[in-house]
Amino acid sequence: MEIINPNPSENKTIFGIIRQEINDFVNNYIEVVPGFNFSQYQTIKRNHLYVNSRFYDQSLFSGREKIFFNISTYRKDTAKYLIGLDTKDAKLEPADETNEWATLFLEKELHLWMKENHLARKFNDGADELTTQGSVVVKKTKNGVEIVDLRRLFLDPTIDRIKNSRFITIKYYFTPYELKQKAKKNGWDMKAVEAIIAKKRNQKSFAPQSYENFGMKNPIVSQPYIEVYERYGEVEAEWLGQKGDPVRSLFIVAEPFAIGRSQDQKYEWDEGNILFKSDWTKDYPFNDCHYRKTRGRWLGIGTIEELYPLQERFNELANQKRVAMEVSAMHLFQTADPTVVDNILTDLQSGDIIKTRTQGSLQPIVNEERNLGAFEMEDKVYNMLADKASFVNDIVSAQNVSASMPATNAAIANTNSKAFFKERRQDYAIMWREIFEEQLLPEIVKEISTDHILRFTGNVEELQKLDDDWTNLLINEQVDEMVTKTGNLPSPDEIASIKQDAMMQMKKKGKNRFVNIQKDLYPNLEVEFDFILDDESVDNNILANNKFQLLTAIGQNPNLLLDPVTRTMIYDYAQQTGINPIKLEIAEASRPPQQPQPQQGQPQGQAMPNPMMNNQPQNGQRNPQ
Repeated sequence: MEIINPNPSENKTIFGIIRQEINDFVNNYIEVVPGFNFSQYQTIKRNHLYVNSRFYDQSLFSGREKIFFNISTYRKDTAKYLIGLDTKDAKLEPADETNEWATLFLEKELHLWMKENHLARKFNDGADELTTQGSVVVKKTKNGVEIVDLRRLFLDPTIDRIKNSRFITIKYYFTPYELKQKAKKNGWDMKAVEAIIAKKRNQKSFAPQSYENFGMKNPIVSQPYIEVYERYGEVEAEWLGQKGDPVRSLFIVAEPFAIGRSQDQKYEWDEGNILFKSDWTKDYPFNDCHYRKTRGRWLGIGTIEELYPLQERFNELANQKRVAMEVSAMHLFQTADPTVVDNILTDLQSGDIIKTRTQGSLQPIVNEERNLGAFEMEDKVYNMLADKASFVNDIVSAQNVSASMPATNAAIANTNSKAFFKERRQDYAIMWREIFEEQLLPEIVKEISTDHILRFTGNVEELQKLDDDWTNLLINEQVDEMVTKTGNLPSPDEIASIKQDAMMQMKKKGKNRFVNIQKDLYPNLEVEFDFILDDESVDNNILANNKFQLLTAIGQNPNLLLDPVTRTMIYDYAQQTGINPIKLEIAEASRPPQQPQPQQGQPQGQAMPNPMMNNQPQNGQRNPQ
């Protein structure tokens, strides 16, 4: 898109500023390092083309449409899977041990909020954008978060992090109905909204353009779309009715690129409408993460861009091989005898005998492809380079490993790939952790701080712990009630009966528990948000075998866990083989105490004598002094 500014002084309006910034972003290049000129806009477009197996250059190869031999997309999809997050990985840790249950309840509320707001899908979309384009931007909204479409994001491409950009502009398309709903929800100027809708009312418009360009694109005509631009950045203070130095602001404007005609029939900008404007004193509501970072440019380097030169070479080889195979598939003959037929396919039938004046004059032309070995070698070399550049090899992509690969090489390749993707996944998790800690979690707590009933679901350990604590609380209440009424403590048998009845009631509820949450439980709760980033690629068969081996060892000698040294080694082994040692610790702590073994000679089932009975008087006699 080429934007022509007919009047330089127009940059003194918010519409002119937006037009100039987008014009520079789309059409200009920056110098990352001498010899490397870079356009973020063109790189995003090229990545998008490669994902769809389409060429940036649409020229022909030997008069034919070129073949795109895609080696990038499946590697990108593998990388997306390896760095992806799951909502179940979100974890809250209490800052104070007295808030353990409140933190666990809040974690359940958080998981429910994430499910209702489709965070799992946004985690996946963010991972896809990160591996495809090299960067992902998450924007905080009133109702949660959204993944920003980088095709419609305009910023200073030379900065390091998005929050340092001098301007951040996002382009949206709204129908008149959608624009009204958005304006009502966010408090925009309804008069300006009605004015821009009235201006577009009798106009039909095309479907939204995928990228910035003029001309007949996406000619699906229907009700009008209204282009709305949301710009964060500094402006003159007087634009906001203030005095002094430039201030940070938020402007939301509609149709800044509309073109009209002046009275002398010349084209000029038809100024749009300001839907909202305000100063902005907080941090910009954006967080970003980059797949691979390099100095001098904001956009990271994703899997697609990393493989640019290798993708180009594979395309060259594919097209060269196609032409070579087409030539070698042709059966050509040569002869000096003019009496031979002109075309074997049309002039002869199967079984015909060819008679020539010169013996042996009809000879086949040798045109077999002699370069297949070189093509095969090139494929292997460049596939190996693609594996190394992307860290996506046959092992991490769950494909069959070549039998010729030494086991040591396979182990090294697997270790290097896991280390690389573990770091990428940590960076991605850090971005989301910052979003939750700084922006989302306080609003979620504010939203749920009312009296309500929480449906508590959890694993076996969590349910068992909740049942035990609730049962103990119930027993204490009933004991207090019995003491108040009778003045006597209940017997151990009565307490055991109360506990058994309470546990049976809880078991009948299945995997669900309902907890009465008070409105003042969460507001002052101090917690830490994080993601559990354990290795998810553990083989289930191996894990099952490890559990069986550990169970066999402990079953043969139950006293192994009693010795501190042995217990430490068992927990360390469990950790390395994919078994959570904390579960072993909890189970060990909940094991009932072992009953003392009767002494030798003591009859089974006979009560042990009470030594205090020796000091009691017998047959009416006093104790000896």
